[in-house]
Amino acid sequence: CGGGACVAVKDDGSAVAWGHPQAGGDTSGVDLSSGVVSAMCGGYACVAVKADGSAVVWGDPARGGEADLSSGVATAMCGWEACVAVKEDNSAVAWGYKSAGGDAAGTSMLPDIITADITSGVIAAAAGEDAKR
Repeated sequence: CGGGACVAVKDDGSAVAWGHPQAGGDTSGVDLSSGVVSAMCGGYACVAVKADGSAVVWGDPARGGEADLSSGVATAMCGWEACVAVKEDNSAVAWGYKSAGGDAAGTSMLPDIITADITSGVIAAAAGEDAKR
């Protein structure tokens, strides 16, 4: 469970989520009916990785609930306001609030944010509460 929603993967490969609709409790816009191998919720978004290497995300679009992960996803997780996926090619992609880690390249408006090269060599990743704290 995350800050506002929970998700469970069932033995038939489907997943169910519940909780606050804007934090991932509403799954009406995503297909969780089959192929789900892992899933988790962060503070405002949830992510499910499917057996075909795709991943689906849902929840608050600005806080990690919106991303295009149509292929090559090995694992993914969401923190409080951002998410990260490790791809099969050992790269990673982050999305969500920039100040919460959703942009590994950083932004000029937030000079204190530490950036990272996640384009290669990544074997695991974790998302936390807030990258600016």
